[in-house]
Amino acid sequence: SPTWVASFRYGLAMRYQMKSNPRELLDPASLNLAPIIAQNQFFKGWPTFNLDSENFPRLGSTRGPNRFYTSTALATVYKQMGNHSLKFGGDFRLPRYNILDPGANGPGTFTFNNTFTRQNYSQTASGNTSGSALASLLLGVPASGTLGANAATAYQNTYTGLFVQEEWKVRRNLTLNFGVRYELETSYTERYNRAIYGFDYNAAAPLPVPGLKLRGGVLFAGVDKNPRGQGDWDTNNFGPRFGFAWSLNSKTVLRGGYGIFFASPTYNDDFLGTANVFNASTPYVQSINSNATPYTTLANPFPTGLISARGNSLGLAEFYGSSLEFGDQNRLNPYNEQWQFGVQREVPGRVVVEAGYMGMHTLKQIGNFNLNEKPDAYLALGAAENNTIPNPFLGIFSPQSTFGQGATMPQSRLWGMYPQYSSLTVHRNAGRAIYHSGQLKVQKRYSHGLNVNLSYNFSKIITSNITSLINERPQWRGIASGDRPHKLRLAFVYQLPFGPGKALGSSLRGPLARIVDGWVLSGYINYRSGAPLSVSGPNGRPIMLRNPSTSGDVSKRLGDQLDPATKKVLNPYFDTSAFQALANQYIITPEPPYRSNFRGPSAWGRNASLAKDVQLWERFKLQIRLEASNFTNSVSWGNPGVNMSNQATFGVISSGGGGRSVQMSARLIF
Repeated sequence: SPTWVASFRYGLAMRYQMKSNPRELLDPASLNLAPIIAQNQFFKGWPTFNLDSENFPRLGSTRGPNRFYTSTALATVYKQMGNHSLKFGGDFRLPRYNILDPGANGPGTFTFNNTFTRQNYSQTASGNTSGSALASLLLGVPASGTLGANAATAYQNTYTGLFVQEEWKVRRNLTLNFGVRYELETSYTERYNRAIYGFDYNAAAPLPVPGLKLRGGVLFAGVDKNPRGQGDWDTNNFGPRFGFAWSLNSKTVLRGGYGIFFASPTYNDDFLGTANVFNASTPYVQSINSNATPYTTLANPFPTGLISARGNSLGLAEFYGSSLEFGDQNRLNPYNEQWQFGVQREVPGRVVVEAGYMGMHTLKQIGNFNLNEKPDAYLALGAAENNTIPNPFLGIFSPQSTFGQGATMPQSRLWGMYPQYSSLTVHRNAGRAIYHSGQLKVQKRYSHGLNVNLSYNFSKIITSNITSLINERPQWRGIASGDRPHKLRLAFVYQLPFGPGKALGSSLRGPLARIVDGWVLSGYINYRSGAPLSVSGPNGRPIMLRNPSTSGDVSKRLGDQLDPATKKVLNPYFDTSAFQALANQYIITPEPPYRSNFRGPSAWGRNASLAKDVQLWERFKLQIRLEASNFTNSVSWGNPGVNMSNQATFGVISSGGGGRSVQMSARLIF
């Protein structure tokens, strides 16, 4: 009817992905692999050999087909009632993922680093000056590895959004907006319940270990009355919205608004609740004495045999002796509060000035945390963490698990909250951030051949920087890595005043008039503050003794001058002596990850173009264009080295770019 309008839409998207790298898999026979690898590969190909952080190409094979389907349905209804405009409707989505991806584990995967070849296995810092991943490969001692295949999985979840919004035109110069949106996103389910529901943090361990009071165990989806999904549903996602626009007079407008917006937990976290006990996957055990010696080698990488897919038969005791990753079943949808206020004013000269403020508070960000992190109370014991003790799990846990092998283990293995796991990673809500931004925009609308847009943004991003749920650190709250307090943008288009009828050269006629007439100059210039820097040291973030920032031309602070005698950098980008390294790896740094007063070089962008259209005949037009990026040929410097362990690069800027680029073109249009 004239006052009712309805819209209904449905869509289906399908995607098929066949992964094969390389396209023709290489025959592994030439590698003389250990028989246990050659006879148990999911598909025949080279195992993956990854040399960690030494710039070697990653070798190996992958193969697997995946299919993705997404159904969407959207209904929106509009109703006009006098000075009220009502809109309401619903949004429904059904994504499905069918995955058969054995991954690199199919033919086997092994990662090498310098742990077993560096000077001191217990000191990570010694790897900066000794050891090699390539040497570890030649010795056949990986740092980690896996052989097996991932089970085929079929996941789906649903999203439902219901909304209602009213626009009320209170007066000719005042409009109010009210609305609310309700969102319900179900957790992922797997067709055959081959997934984790969550974790029981306080359950008594079903496998008692003498001398230890163990608690905690995994909860499987669809088992023992657990829901089939990966966690519980968050059903309290109501997002109110409010906005207004008030015209004080013909040249001044006030605008503002507030709203709560929910984010998808499934799209903010790529963990689907996958449980490797449904996979026939066996981890390589690199050491049972804190890397003092290798447990085995590539000649016999799995001496206790391979793990078969046993599913959830052990219940709470699954993963005992091995690593476990799970999503907290009580996690909620992340959300943010947004608010803004601005005033817009037209001034003489067809110029509009707009000033405003915007804020955003983000809550319940999802992160990954180690629940078996070493408590700070044990730091005072120092290197005693490497003292060996009898393995209390030997003969109790599976002999193919990490803790089911070896007669001894480091005593630090028992210091974690859940010592029955070699590692325990949880995905849960913990992070938060807040953003403040003051904004200024000046727009000169087109007149006298000129159009200009200028915007400036002054902002700050503060984040919680939480990396631990076990140890509370005072330096967590601070600026974020993406904080850029100053941003400036200028864009313009100018019809040059040359030629007949223009301010300059109005008396010109003939060919010269056609040459100088009709040129348009445009440009885009932008500026942003440098990125905040975070210095690392051999034992963690060093202590900042004073502000290390220095001033002056960056080209004179590149760190490219060395003292011939000491080989010390004479002109670093920042004061490299302003940091004091931690005495050892058992000290908690008091430094936050980033400080607002310590930043890398700022960045400029300067681009311009000159263009002209020439009418040749009635149907033919020639367009001539000259473009220049970074027309001032200024260097954009990279960030300096911030690792104290490498004095040759500490404070040194080793990269730069952004040279001037000019191109000319002519195009015939007909």
